[in-house]
Parts: sequence; C-alpha cells; structure tokens
Amino acid sequence: MEMLLSAKQYEIDAELRELADAAAAKLAERYNKLTSLRLVLSKERNWHVADAVLNGKNISLIAKARSTDMRVSVNNVAEKLDKQLMRYFQRIKSLATKPDPKTKDKIWTSEDLREEADDDDLRDGTGA
Repeated sequence: MEMLLSAKQYEIDAELRELADAAAAKLAERYNKLTSLRLVLSKERNWHVADAVLNGKNISLIAKARSTDMRVSVNNVAEKLDKQLMRYFQRIKSLATKPDPKTKDKIWTSEDLREEADDDDLRDGTGA
C-alpha cells in the first residue's frame, strides 16, 4: 500500500513518520486490497489536525481528527479509519448472507415444478 504523508505549516519528524507508517501497516493487514493512504498533517491555531483519505478496491474512506498533540491525532485518525473499515466489512458480510425475500418467493424448487407439470397434464387430459 502506498502512503503519502504531507504537512501544512508543520514539520514532520522521524518519530511521527514511523507512527504513520505503523498505522498504515495495521490498516493494510486488515484489508489487502487497499491501494493508498493519504495523510495530511496541519496546525490550526492550537489544534493539531490529521486528515486521512484511504482508497482501495471499491472503497474510499475519509477521516479527520484533531487534538492538542499530533501523535494523538494520527492515532485517532487511524482508529477512525479502522472503525470505518470494520463497519464496511460487516455491511458487506450481512448483505452477502441475508436472503432477499422477493427472490426467495420467485425461486421454485424442483418439487414445485413437478407439481405444476402434473397439474398441466391433468388439464390437458393426457394425465399419466
């Protein structure tokens, strides 16, 4: 997974870069089809803000966190993305396993088809 780390009005030190890489690696473990994570760090008044955009196959997530410390902001934005990924997986799983009642009514079993064929034979007078 590609990670782009940038900063506005803020300097990125090695420790912060390692923290961001660890957060990206943790997210990449959960979902192997993630393509990129863009993390923008900025300072607004007394707040340290971390904006993140996570892209992958059929998924795009956005998260924003702010606190008085940049390391806390990076951890919070990683947790928010993790929660969003888990919600996405649960939704996909529930949609995949939940039967559709309309489709269920339309599906005929082979026994129903045999009964209908027998009824047709009786109507035609060619009953067996």
